[in-house]
Order: sequence, then structure tokens, then C-alpha cells
Amino acid sequence: MLFSIGRAELSGRRGLRGLLLVAPLLCLLGCGPQNESVVRGTVTYQGKKLTGGSVLFNPVDETKPSAHAAIGKDGTYEIRAVTGENKIVINWYSEVDPRFEPGDPGYAIPRALIPEKYSRIDSTPLSRTVEPKETVIDFDLD
Repeated sequence: MLFSIGRAELSGRRGLRGLLLVAPLLCLLGCGPQNESVVRGTVTYQGKKLTGGSVLFNPVDETKPSAHAAIGKDGTYEIRAVTGENKIVINWYSEVDPRFEPGDPGYAIPRALIPEKYSRIDSTPLSRTVEPKETVIDFDLD
């Protein structure tokens, strides 16, 4: 059995043992979150804390992943988001009776509890810069 890492070649049991020692270190360098920071804050609408919904951080650089978190009953969220400029989408809809499926008699379509402009990437007026350190970002929606 032969493995090659850069110019080093590993063969046999000794090589496999070396690879098993090196692989976790390589993963620590390349597998973990890069350029991300913890962001926490509170979301309010017309001065009152939201009691549900979600917040989505979408990097302006579309090659980077977006991040999604639930908004708690106390209006707070915590998310690990990509550093740099992000467009923010916030959703909050009425709850649906879990006994009914779409199309069933008695099914009620969820209705937006905040203005729709906040729930679409193409209409949200919200954007924030995520710093390379833990940050507090509150949203006061009108």
C-alpha cells in the first residue's frame, strides 16, 4: 500500500500509521469553519420582540455559504455566519395546525407576521457586516 502526501511517500504499516496521525491535523487546518464568527442579537418588530421565526445571513459573495438560525421565544438568535458583508432575511409566519396538510379542508395558509420585504433576498433592506470576532447585531423592524 502506497500513499503520497506532497513529496513524502508512505508505504506499508508504517505509512498507514503516519497517515492516521497526519490526517486529523490536516482536517483541523482545512475542514473546520473558516472566516466565520458568532453573531447574536435580538429581533423586534414595531418595538416588540419576535417570539418565533428565523434569521438568514447571506454573504454578498455568493460563493460563500449562508447561515440560518431560529429566533427564540424571547426574540433572540445566535448564528455562526461568514465574515464580511451579508444581506439579512428574516421570516416569521403564523403557525399551521399540524393536523392538516396543504389541500386538506381546514388547512390555513400561513400568513406573514412581519412585512414581506424582510423575507425575500431581493427586497430585504437589511444588510450588516459580520466582524471577525463575536458580534451583537440587533434588528428593529418597522
